[in-house]
Amino acid sequence: MINTAIDIEDQFLAKIRENNAGWQSSRVRKLLIIYDPNSFFIGDCLTHLRQVRVLKNYFKNVTIHIQSKYPQITEVIRNHPLIDACEIKSAGQSDLAAYDLVLYGAEDEREILQAVQHLDDLENLHTCLFAISESTSEVKTRLFDNLPVRLTEADHRAAPQANEIYLSSDELTEAQNNLAARGLRKNENLVVLLDSSTKQVKMLNTLQYFKLIQLLGALRDVRFLVFDKDDVGKEQFYKSFLSDRQLFDKIIFVKKEGLRQSISMLAHPQVKCVFGPCTGLLHCASGVYHGMLESGRIERRHLPILVAYCGRYDQGIIENEFAWWGGTLVDCIKLTGSDGTDTHIDVVTARDADVDLFLRDLRYCSEYTAAQIFAFMLARYEGRMKTLGLL
Repeated sequence: MINTAIDIEDQFLAKIRENNAGWQSSRVRKLLIIYDPNSFFIGDCLTHLRQVRVLKNYFKNVTIHIQSKYPQITEVIRNHPLIDACEIKSAGQSDLAAYDLVLYGAEDEREILQAVQHLDDLENLHTCLFAISESTSEVKTRLFDNLPVRLTEADHRAAPQANEIYLSSDELTEAQNNLAARGLRKNENLVVLLDSSTKQVKMLNTLQYFKLIQLLGALRDVRFLVFDKDDVGKEQFYKSFLSDRQLFDKIIFVKKEGLRQSISMLAHPQVKCVFGPCTGLLHCASGVYHGMLESGRIERRHLPILVAYCGRYDQGIIENEFAWWGGTLVDCIKLTGSDGTDTHIDVVTARDADVDLFLRDLRYCSEYTAAQIFAFMLARYEGRMKTLGLL
């Protein structure tokens, strides 16, 4: 009798269930993480990758490989000390037999069934395979159970709450040369302005944003860095709002640079502040400075001021901002008030992990004023601004 593709897939699933039932963590020496969410977002990816350190602590002496269909993942995990290899290919191309344990995160788990055709000896397959999706709502088709591991408190303590990005010396040098070629002088202080997000509701009011630039322009020896990766005409747009030519000339526009190059510029030693919405590059800033702290490349007192602003979002979007930023090097700020005329800025704290409390009296990002933000920054960071040379 000829086995059909469906028969082979059923045999594969039965074999995986058999292996999973008898799995032992002590036998795991090679671990594959397949990271294939429905869409790729830098912040999501970096947050999920924090668990690599937990897994490394739990599975002693394990080799960890990452596989994804998204090429962007290589930009954020390059040089990561705990990740031994990364491949860009679909789940259906996976060499499952090469691993003791596969952790699979995907919206449609049926995709991995295509990998069965690469198995020469299904009967003797020893691999265990578990899902790592955080909730069933993320998965259209569920085939696999979640990893049955009760990670200890010590395992979780091993994982930093901050993201991790590691740059090479060559990348840091290239970024310094790049910005010097764009006119950055050695005595100047660089403030990075992140001006885009996946949704407009996460952004400041445009007029208030440019008023904030005017206020920040009074800081000592300040220059601004603005990324325009797709060259959509930001330079002309900024010029139309900034009538003060001297202020406009303080802005360095970086166009058509790749993600890794942009991350390297965030780590420039003259960067004194990074400000923006809840967006990918701010997650990268958090990660790269955590990596620099871990590797001894920067002292904590020399860390730049990292600020993410958040607010109430429409269209059913509910963000747990503390889950994103709590415990990281970034201060996430929120605007609260019972009405639009009496509002104030606070830093998101552990209390805001309760989403209902977080949303109470929360205002929209468009309701921040430049004066409020600047006053908050002066009050909260005056000492650090002096240390960093901004005041």
